[in-house]
Amino acid sequence: MIYKCFSLVVLLTVLQSGMGEDYLVALAYRGKDSYIGYTAGETGGLVEIQYPHFAKRTSSEVRPFQGGWHRVSDKMKITSDVENTAVVVSASDENVNIVVDADGVFSPLPISALGTKYIVPSSLAPNSYYRSLLLIATHNMSTNVDISFRMKQGSVYVVNSEYSDGDTLSLKLDPYQTLMMSNQYDMNGTVINSEHSVAVYSGIAYVSKYTVYDQLLPVKHHGQEYVVAVDDTKLEMQIISEHSHVQITFSTGATVSTGERRLYNRPLEQGESLHFTTTRPVLLSEAPLCGVDSA
Repeated sequence: MIYKCFSLVVLLTVLQSGMGEDYLVALAYRGKDSYIGYTAGETGGLVEIQYPHFAKRTSSEVRPFQGGWHRVSDKMKITSDVENTAVVVSASDENVNIVVDADGVFSPLPISALGTKYIVPSSLAPNSYYRSLLLIATHNMSTNVDISFRMKQGSVYVVNSEYSDGDTLSLKLDPYQTLMMSNQYDMNGTVINSEHSVAVYSGIAYVSKYTVYDQLLPVKHHGQEYVVAVDDTKLEMQIISEHSHVQITFSTGATVSTGERRLYNRPLEQGESLHFTTTRPVLLSEAPLCGVDSA
């Protein structure tokens, strides 16, 4: 996902973006417009966008090596905790790529790549105007979801209740429903378990101006070996796991641990590169360290 300066970049291990599949998309945007984009390869293809709760769908033919944009209906704008606002995008050909432009830009995961367990990384910018954002969307069946919150401070108010560090929110979401929450403090380390596969997004919300978020990889896609390279941007590297005290060994021989909170942070300088392995699967993410003024 790319937007302004505060972005959350989730690094994939060995997961190729599935094409020619269905995509489950949730749009927690606050800007004026939101779009779903598509581009085709040498064979072209067909893209269908479905609004399940409005019994509405639209399709577009994509010629070889061409693309287009579909403006998402304002009815799909998420304004409360629980909404019937999930969108389904179908690509008829494996050479059709899908992107989402909703304040920020990201490539959604195909439904076949979704999972039932997620760990939320840090995504909160260091400014009181920003709030951490968490968004969950269900597919085509009712799903029980448990959210076990981890917060160093503060609490989150969602679905008419208040939750603090160590509390668990359990609720049932209907098909194609979304659950959205935002919090003044970071929710990194929060664990999400669901009965069936769901799509999970994490990022930030800036007052009423815009939201910036990315789709998270489920735990089943976490890896144990990573190579990180930085160009001309200073970054904050974060390693997070569902297990505490995961050992991280760098190619230099240095060893660190995720500790009791299952989290390890480290700044990355311009031009720096790293190679490391871990004793258990982890999720690696990066966020630019460029200051509030860049927003």
